[in-house]
Amino acid sequence: MPLGWKVLNAVLVLVPKLVLWLALVPSGVHYLMETAGIVDVLVNAMALTFVLDIDELLFAQLTTVATRHVMENMEELPLFDISTEEEEEDDEVLERYQ
Repeated sequence: MPLGWKVLNAVLVLVPKLVLWLALVPSGVHYLMETAGIVDVLVNAMALTFVLDIDELLFAQLTTVATRHVMENMEELPLFDISTEEEEEDDEVLERYQ
């Protein structure tokens, strides 16, 4: 994927989602903590869950079957594997980097 598409996706998808999450979670938790009755807490928690999940609901309703199939079957790429480094002894690491 070209760098331009990555930047565009980050600006149009990641940043708004992060801003929305950072704005709603602290205020939602505060709102829930201030609610007195258990029924009101449950209703408010469901409302907060709906607001946080609205993007996934819109995706499910507004995309085609083919798009959903492609998104569900995408392979995850391993970001970083440190298993070999974790198994090494300190002396082996020192010898490798000297």
